[in-house]
Amino acid sequence: MPSGDPGPQFSVGPSAVIEDALGVVEGTFDLSDPVSIGRSFVVAMARAARHPMKSSPAWFRFATSLGVVGVDTAARAVGVHLPGASRVEAKDSRFTAPAFNDNFMYHGLLEAYVALARLIRELTHAGRLDDASSAKAEFAAQLVADALAPTNFLLTNPSAIERVFQTAGLSLVDRK
Repeated sequence: MPSGDPGPQFSVGPSAVIEDALGVVEGTFDLSDPVSIGRSFVVAMARAARHPMKSSPAWFRFATSLGVVGVDTAARAVGVHLPGASRVEAKDSRFTAPAFNDNFMYHGLLEAYVALARLIRELTHAGRLDDASSAKAEFAAQLVADALAPTNFLLTNPSAIERVFQTAGLSLVDRK
């Protein structure tokens, strides 16, 4: 190699890395996602990541919400009930357990979850897809947010923990 030749040049920027990773994911979705719901969601998230000016308001709202959740949770720990950082929709029956309002840890967890679910929806919108893909991505975003709900996990579901104590642990092994 001549001394003035710098050798092969590789251009690997953040966009190329995201597109390369997206290609692997798209191949995975081909068989399991025939209507491209997951692919639309991944494309929306990738676009939001590639255009930080469009997604930064969502991240700032999320960070602000988490700050308010922290203050609210600390206040509840000492018995002061401040208005919540986020509100759960009244029709959402997953969070009707009294512990989500009475226990400061569960309340803080719920508020953080609501902020995260809002972030996921806002990042999906920041991806700015066409109408058909946007509807699919929004549906997938709701599925992802619902899957991350604290009520889906034993230790963060106060109703499930209460049931474990009521049944002396049999509710964990009963197959009814």
